[in-house]
Amino acid sequence: ADARTVDSLLVRQASALAGSGECSGAVPLYQSALRRAGRSGNPAAEAGLVDCFFRLGAAQLTSAPDSAEIWFRSAAGVDSTTPLGRSAMLGLGDARVRQGDIIGAALAYQTVLSSGVRSDSLSVVAAAKLNALVSADVPDSLSMGLP
Repeated sequence: ADARTVDSLLVRQASALAGSGECSGAVPLYQSALRRAGRSGNPAAEAGLVDCFFRLGAAQLTSAPDSAEIWFRSAAGVDSTTPLGRSAMLGLGDARVRQGDIIGAALAYQTVLSSGVRSDSLSVVAAAKLNALVSADVPDSLSMGLP
């Protein structure tokens, strides 16, 4: 009946839902646990929430890039420094590409590059995506040096 027990039960229920593929049901439970924890935080709820946000974004990337952008942005907003948070930034960049927002995509990919070690796999992927954007987006007049 104490607050710590309730918080633990919220996270366990959310984790069970997430584990069965029901992230849409787990998100509000994780968010409740985080609100209840206040400034002290709840690392398990935070990690679960980021994971669900990422999975929901990934599931909608091809069919609904606008929705995927919201989920990826939410994941990165909670945590943009861990591998999963940085992966969410890659997903955000991919969603922006699908929306036709090349500058937004480049900024997301650059964020991944600036938040990690240049040789890690996420940085390598971000650099490749950024280079592909630059080479695909250069107008002919710029590549030939014409005004």
